[in-house]
Amino acid sequence: MIQPIPIPRLATAVSQLRRVAWSLTGCLALLSGALADDPESNFQVGMERVLFELEDAPRISAETLLAALVRSGPQALAELQEELADYALEGSALEGSALEGTVLDRSKARAIARALDEIPEWVSEHVNPITELSRQDILHLKLGLEILETAPGSDGCSRAARLASPKSKEQRPHRAAVKALEQTLSARLRAHPNEALSLEEHVTDGHPGLVQSIVRAAGRAPSTETLDFLLWVLSEKPELDLLILAELGRVTITSGSQPTIELERRVDSFLSSTRSALRREAALVAGRLELFNSVPRLIGLLSDENGGVADNALWALERITNERLGSGPERWSRWHRRELAWWSLEARTAFEALRSSDPTEISRGLRQLSGHNHFRHAISEEIALVLNCEEGFLVAQACAALCALRSPVALEPLRQALLHDSKSAPLAAWEALKALTGRDLPPNPEAWAQAEVRPHNSR
Repeated sequence: MIQPIPIPRLATAVSQLRRVAWSLTGCLALLSGALADDPESNFQVGMERVLFELEDAPRISAETLLAALVRSGPQALAELQEELADYALEGSALEGSALEGTVLDRSKARAIARALDEIPEWVSEHVNPITELSRQDILHLKLGLEILETAPGSDGCSRAARLASPKSKEQRPHRAAVKALEQTLSARLRAHPNEALSLEEHVTDGHPGLVQSIVRAAGRAPSTETLDFLLWVLSEKPELDLLILAELGRVTITSGSQPTIELERRVDSFLSSTRSALRREAALVAGRLELFNSVPRLIGLLSDENGGVADNALWALERITNERLGSGPERWSRWHRRELAWWSLEARTAFEALRSSDPTEISRGLRQLSGHNHFRHAISEEIALVLNCEEGFLVAQACAALCALRSPVALEPLRQALLHDSKSAPLAAWEALKALTGRDLPPNPEAWAQAEVRPHNSR
């Protein structure tokens, strides 16, 4: 009769067999040249190797886990974080988990989670991210910052900035630290925009290289919080105005928010700067944000002889106004005066015509309004009201007028006009949407939900 093997001896035997398998795998990798001196190119098997290395560890510390992660390759951290997120540490069975079949119990799983959260502080204490860094230190630094991308709590951005900062203000941060910090902060700020406030102290006291990394990260995480933060940085670090101005334009465009009065004021002041590079960048931002109040200054910049300023000013004017009047400031000035006079004296009459119950009056109002591009956003809001009319021919005329004005505010009303009861109105709305966006989608509102107006020219 075969005697059963005692459970403790069986577990020990399985563990020893696994160790033998690991040793053989490592030898095969060495023989095939898969292992190299560089830790990043070592034979990598991800999270399973991490768990194997921690099986017999008497205590799972941040240092122990960090060493296991470095030896297990770049994919190990993401796999481990995903597993710990899916695995309920309190009262959950190991069945169905990657931890099943290992000797890690719940207490060790909790220890791994704690050690993972402590790694950034361990790295901050033992690694000074200055120019002279070993490859091992760089790996530790990157892992610490990567952990902070998804770390719990509301201080991840501040912890990341501290981790990437040299111990002394006189020391220069390593370029790997600057690059990794930017990636971590942009990911963190997209998920936790309120943490932008915690970066103010690092802007005030940080190395210029790190401050630039913080600014770029904020520009890649669009929100009202990062917009306010960048405006604050602009007041604190005027020497970075070119970089901050570009990121302000980026964050406003990608967030879909309207430019604030403060942002418009700053851009307008930069258009009058004594520095040609700043005027050139400000003209681009004014065009991207379609700042109508900047038109007079942009017209003045058409005579600017410094490199690229006049070209950017012309591009901005064409984008803002949807007009093509050439590079001479005289034609633009005459056009601007006419538009202002019309807006002051005649626009109200045209708006009142749109609210008339007489279809003839409404049609006349549409004809009067459709040719005035300078105020096209405000005009488009008024014309969009006509899309609620029952008469299909008026709705179709309003769709054509909105298409000519090319304002983003027309997209949602045009989407709803696809459901109009008449035959002509939905077709006109569909054609207008295709012309505005450059896309050919089915004529139903859901298909056009994410569409955006395609500008005539972009930079």
